[in-house]
Amino acid sequence: APYELCAHSALAAKVGLTKEQIDSLVSGQIPYGLNEDELLAQGFTYHLVSEHTVNGVSYAAAREVFGDQGLVEMLVLIGCYLSVCALLNAFAVPPPKAMPKTNKEDAQ
Repeated sequence: APYELCAHSALAAKVGLTKEQIDSLVSGQIPYGLNEDELLAQGFTYHLVSEHTVNGVSYAAAREVFGDQGLVEMLVLIGCYLSVCALLNAFAVPPPKAMPKTNKEDAQ
């Protein structure tokens, strides 16, 4: 959803992602500079969202790194964002014209 991309791009910048990294994520590419765990989470999420499944190797790797609880938390978060995006898209909620100022501490 455009609104969600706008809001999260602003927060990503506040916590230190570069414009290039944000643009890569928005376009579905793998950004440079992520650590191994972040790459694993990004790949897992990308495949689940784009293909509606995750292969056994990716699932096993994510479970090994994040554990059962971490994997459940990641899946719940992915599901919540998909639901929010569906609602925003269904009601054609446009991105805000200007994002409110956010302190770096607020974004963490």
